[in-house]
Amino acid sequence: MTHLAFLIALAPVALAQYDFSWAPKYDVTKPPTTAPAQPLWTQHFQQVNPTASYADVTTCNSPNPLVWGATFDDGPSPSTPMVLDYLKLPNVSVKASFWVIGANVQFLPDVLARTYAEGHEIGLHTWSHSNLTSLTDDQVISELVYSARTVYEITKVYPKYYRPPYGAIDARVRALANTMGLTAVTWNKDSRDWSYVGKSTLSEMISNVTSSFRTWMATQDPNGLSLEHDLYPDTAAAIPPSMDILIRAGRVIQPVAQCIGDAAPYDNPVLKTFFANGFFENPSLIASGGASVRTTGPSGETGSNGAASGSSGTGSGTSVSGSSDGSKAKSLSTGAIVGIAVGCGAAVLVALTAVLGIRYQKKKKADAAKQAQTLAGESAFVTAL
Repeated sequence: MTHLAFLIALAPVALAQYDFSWAPKYDVTKPPTTAPAQPLWTQHFQQVNPTASYADVTTCNSPNPLVWGATFDDGPSPSTPMVLDYLKLPNVSVKASFWVIGANVQFLPDVLARTYAEGHEIGLHTWSHSNLTSLTDDQVISELVYSARTVYEITKVYPKYYRPPYGAIDARVRALANTMGLTAVTWNKDSRDWSYVGKSTLSEMISNVTSSFRTWMATQDPNGLSLEHDLYPDTAAAIPPSMDILIRAGRVIQPVAQCIGDAAPYDNPVLKTFFANGFFENPSLIASGGASVRTTGPSGETGSNGAASGSSGTGSGTSVSGSSDGSKAKSLSTGAIVGIAVGCGAAVLVALTAVLGIRYQKKKKADAAKQAQTLAGESAFVTAL
């Protein structure tokens, strides 16, 4: 057995506190494949919410022109904790929006739990970071459903905002996502940090990214909504200095929902009802006419939007305690086993995060090279139809 195969085999130990048995299976040494299509899910959303129409969010609309929406894509990653550490510094203390990839979340659930617990907004960024405009209707729905299910597993909330990978969106994708109660969020300030990966030194990347922010401040652009990435070590390292520029310029950094005046970013009754009725686990219920509406989530917990919070190192409500019969020997034995499992799991998770970072670096570089042939940057993917 290879070292990598050994790590993959031990992954359930590291992630035992969460249930990802429903997640699509794929070779973790490669980028995840597009989520498997489920036509009945598409049928359901088109039946229950066929005329939904939500305009894309492309900028903050606060009456205060100094308000700035800070957004970070493609996590969680091994670099995300560094960004979180910076954002909670006493002299910074700001919240931002993190657009997470479902396939990443299953390997770094505690990072997402911490992000949510510390008050940052969590938005969907699909399951596999596929270009939605190139997928079938059923695949688009599945990419968003699996992404939402992953976020629910950790946070117990149902986001109503998503960011299409590459900003790639058209009328068809928009309409499909709208039936799910989802609104697209893009950006109006592209740091282009992703374009420097593998092409610039760390200092050059930081210089390029911060130069963009300085230009925006010099031109006094109001209500910016900026795009950066917490995926790579280099792009993550550019986040603190770029945010420092905003702070020194007197900008008020906020998550997207706050900067557009939405106090309930997880109030998505369409997704809540879908999961509560068991349509995720049993699509056949849709074909048979559905089931009575329940108020519990996919794992049986009460589905209360925004009521539950994740926290770093905590699970989905399961706790380990000593035996009730007072047997000291039994409690110690259990504690020793749990300690060994947790320690082993932590070591495995560190190694897996390294694999995750390498895997997505390869994917992002390949994507950038492919798209550079016809497009100037991520912003060019935004199609207004």
